[in-house]
Amino acid sequence: MRVFYDSVIVIYLIEQDPLFAASVLVALDQLGPHTIISSELVRMETLVIPIRNGDFNRVRSFEDFFAQQVAEFVPLDRAVMDQAIQFRAARKGYRSPDALCLASALVSGCDCFVTNDHRLRNFPNMRIVSI
Repeated sequence: MRVFYDSVIVIYLIEQDPLFAASVLVALDQLGPHTIISSELVRMETLVIPIRNGDFNRVRSFEDFFAQQVAEFVPLDRAVMDQAIQFRAARKGYRSPDALCLASALVSGCDCFVTNDHRLRNFPNMRIVSI
């Protein structure tokens, strides 16, 4: 099973968020064995704050996760962009990063998208696991 982790899911895992990390681990365990798919957009979103704060230990933790756990980075190519445009046009509540992540997951053949953004849970084109 191919599973795309939304940015916040990666953040919860790496930072061991006291409110959400346990719920994320339970949800991921319930999915069973899976391959983690991501994009450079997710990497960017997770690294901005640690870099801004000069927290290089946290930067290294995120980079290690991406290097060791992520099997594939979906390129933000024309197919992903065109799909994201369609999502944003059809659904007013989707922001560009949300649409790009969902489009990356769909175009790359993911079976599931894991997020904590409840606005995305009604996405009709893919199974959404909302923490």
